[in-house]
Amino acid sequence: MRINLSSFLAQLWGITFILVSLVLLIKPKLLQKLFIEVENKTIMVFLGIVTFVIGLVMVFVHNLWVLDWRVVITIIGWLTLIKGLDLLLLPKRMKKRWSKMKNWQWFMLFASLFLAGLAFSYLGLTV
Repeated sequence: MRINLSSFLAQLWGITFILVSLVLLIKPKLLQKLFIEVENKTIMVFLGIVTFVIGLVMVFVHNLWVLDWRVVITIIGWLTLIKGLDLLLLPKRMKKRWSKMKNWQWFMLFASLFLAGLAFSYLGLTV
């Protein structure tokens, strides 16, 4: 069976969103530890490189600007690329942003991420 790229990426992002959101909803102390670790400049650079590469690969393989659900995959790729550049080129700004986000109510964000993951997984498996 041959799977198309959009379906594959929808499944990949869907499962990733589901898993990450569930872990962070179930283990909120892990999120607090992540905020502490992001203060480390080495980790920030490493995250920037990994995020940039993932975004670049996404943009190279799925730069599809169409008027259906697949454009969301393209937008995720571009946002990931921009986030990677932001982490690499402006780490101080990212540190400030992370410190402001420590006090957010994260439940709604992770619940939304979980629902997006379900939607992507469904689309990836059925379309």
